[in-house]
Amino acid sequence: MKDQAAKLNPIMVAITTFMVLLIVWLIARGLLLPAAAMFWGLLIPLLLGLIVLGCYLRAPVAYEITPDNRLVVRFRWGSRQFAFVKRFHPVPGRFWFTLRLWGNGGVFGATGIYWNRTFGVFHAYVTDQKKKVVVELQNGKKVVISPANAEEWNGPGAAA
Repeated sequence: MKDQAAKLNPIMVAITTFMVLLIVWLIARGLLLPAAAMFWGLLIPLLLGLIVLGCYLRAPVAYEITPDNRLVVRFRWGSRQFAFVKRFHPVPGRFWFTLRLWGNGGVFGATGIYWNRTFGVFHAYVTDQKKKVVVELQNGKKVVISPANAEEWNGPGAAA
């Protein structure tokens, strides 16, 4: 089974747009500073720009259950392969009260390690919070993804 990542939902588009515009504005402000202060005025915006670039390169673009029954998340730059899949199913509605333990909360997607009461600790590679699929791995871990056709992701771990 293979599918593209869902398009960014409007909230993530707004967060991404805000961050990019903020960094551009901060860089422009830094360039207007006197020469003695320009280094420090540009250091933070450029570091923020590198973080946003990292978020862009590590945003999910596709998901796949390989023929040997492993989950692969593909990014703009690289991919990540997980353990063998036990089962997967779509999750209706939103996750309420989910804590981000480590990761990105909305710039080009929501990626990282999260926790909520329903699933415990899980990895997330989500671009649209309305199209979530929970992939349960045989090692007991869970991964939440957001394929474009989330309703088709329902079944046991056997690759389709």
